[in-house]
Amino acid sequence: MKHTTLSTQNIYTTTIQWEKSTTDLDFFPVVLFNNGMINETLYKQLKQTFPNFNDFKISNCGQKYRKNIELRTRGNKNHIHNVKVVRSKYPAYYKLFQYITSDDFKQALLKQFTRETMKHYGFKGDLKHCEAVMQICESTGGYENPFHVDSRKRIVHGLLYFGKENIQSGGELCIAKHKHLNGFETYPQYPQLDDLEQIKAFPPNDNFGLFVLSVPNSYHKGNITVGTRQFIYISLDYTGG
Repeated sequence: MKHTTLSTQNIYTTTIQWEKSTTDLDFFPVVLFNNGMINETLYKQLKQTFPNFNDFKISNCGQKYRKNIELRTRGNKNHIHNVKVVRSKYPAYYKLFQYITSDDFKQALLKQFTRETMKHYGFKGDLKHCEAVMQICESTGGYENPFHVDSRKRIVHGLLYFGKENIQSGGELCIAKHKHLNGFETYPQYPQLDDLEQIKAFPPNDNFGLFVLSVPNSYHKGNITVGTRQFIYISLDYTGG
């Protein structure tokens, strides 16, 4: 595979096109990028040089038909290996990783989801103790993730899609609204489907992305996929205990 060299143009500060985002508060706070999440120059380089998973130590997060290249600044020897490979062989992905793990990214993200919003949804913790993690992902073979909310350590999670030319059907991200509960502590991690009254589906279009404030009722799922779906998963996790 031929790997292109990044332009000397400074795309670091405009990696994510925050100015193109919109906010959806119908179910829970979601920031959407319907007109392109990533700087177009960088996005093209990312899509053209999607990594060879054989170069990496991969994981599946306990899910069938999904494999992930996990990148983080603090981690075990597998994470360290993956970062080294990305830095040497996939410069566009390393550029994105540098941004995702920077203070610039955290500050921009927390402007979208303010501390006041977090407190409204029951967040407790010191935002100084958080870590951004990036996963390069691929799902195949009828992959499906049921409706759920992420672990309580997750503050924000997001996705970037690389289009649907290799998807025969499905592959949408779905979010759902729960009918009724008395308080945030009563929301189960995996809901009964009868308790979900509305569902929105976002197709895996080119350069479509979104960020979700991970709150006790932020129910979401990866819809069943026929074909191959390539995407990037980003999370901001609380590390303060």
